[in-house]
Amino acid sequence: MVQRLKQISAATAPSAPLATPLIEELELIAQGYPDLDIRCACPVGLSLILDRNALATVLGELLDNARAHGRAANGETSLLLSATESATEIRISVSDSGAGFVTEQVEHFFDPFFTSKLNQGHIGIGAYIAKSVARDALGASLALQTATSGTTVSLHLPKP
Repeated sequence: MVQRLKQISAATAPSAPLATPLIEELELIAQGYPDLDIRCACPVGLSLILDRNALATVLGELLDNARAHGRAANGETSLLLSATESATEIRISVSDSGAGFVTEQVEHFFDPFFTSKLNQGHIGIGAYIAKSVARDALGASLALQTATSGTTVSLHLPKP
């Protein structure tokens, strides 16, 4: 657990905000998870000026959660890392095709040390870290949508 906390601490060190094509960021983050089948989708030309380390930390924690909880009935974990844009925000989502979460899990999803995988190597801080970094480093929020056909966690980045 100490090693995991050290990794998280190093990953959350701020980086200088840079304008970057969002699809390139999403693909770079996805490459860090070669064991997962991740498809990336993003509007052409969509760019952001943001802390790349913070974005990678948030999405990395969400991908780790999807790895742990997002297995479909056939045992595979197929994920979509996508971005959409509206007049007021850019939304980046991690979606899986797993069985979803029950009500109690949804209510506590972002709570520190809440896990449905206790004694299985999970300490229950990934979603909490993602939410905290999203809020503190990106000025963003996270939202969870879940159903028996899958779960989506979306990062809502307000436009300046």
